Amino acid sequence: MRSLLSYMDVAREFLVETSKNFEPRSPWKERFEAYRTFCLALKMLAYGKLLAQSDVPGFFLNLSRAAANWRQMLAQFREEGLSHQVPASMNDSLLEAIVCRQIGLASEIAEMSARELTQPEYEDEFYGAFFLQEYVRSRFGQVRDTANLQDICQRIDGYLGEQTSRTSVYRALADKDWVGFEASFKDWNELTASELSEPNAPGATFSTGITRHIWLEGLAILQLAREAGCPLRPELRPLLPEMALRPPSALPRDNPWLLGAVRLREEDV
Repeated sequence: MRSLLSYMDVAREFLVETSKNFEPRSPWKERFEAYRTFCLALKMLAYGKLLAQSDVPGFFLNLSRAAANWRQMLAQFREEGLSHQVPASMNDSLLEAIVCRQIGLASEIAEMSARELTQPEYEDEFYGAFFLQEYVRSRFGQVRDTANLQDICQRIDGYLGEQTSRTSVYRALADKDWVGFEASFKDWNELTASELSEPNAPGATFSTGITRHIWLEGLAILQLAREAGCPLRPELRPLLPEMALRPPSALPRDNPWLLGAVRLREEDV
């Protein structure tokens, strides 16, 4: 079994190579794959910082960098009329911005993200991401054309044929039902922890070896609930390290490692 430090080494290699080879004028699919690789490497590095080195500032800094890069990609694709080509369910950057308490960044990402299902994502994948986009847009954005959150939950349930702990959490968050939220979140958390306990489960990729140790969506949901007034009790939650739930220290805004603007060297990462 690989060590967490070895995943960090791979992430550093990806960061250096991707930044060195990135070509801003290449076809959009090549740029898209470069951004996906770069942002995933930043996420892997962030997780390693927290899990292997207890480096909380490093965790938030690299998550913030990943979110900033995805925002840059979405902005570029929007100018080119291509933002609808990026599946909403690939949008970890929204979660990363929320976890880093960068609500302005999260609002920008939510506003630029796809609002329709994009192949090859499944309906429940799309609507799960769409719920969080619309929640952020309705609560923090300057817009009035947001979708009905309860209707989104109904679409997920209809596709799956049942109401799940996930949509129960979404409904409770939308309604500020904090008693229901705590109970449903506990069930969803335990189910997710069980699903991620097997590193070779169907759909697992190389990066799953490190990303399965932190439940990013769960962290984001807890942060949104806290922002909305949920009196979260301190307790042990699987895959949700207490260190990652602390308010981050001030994040530097002048070093986001944006693709096309930086050529990283080994000593930089």
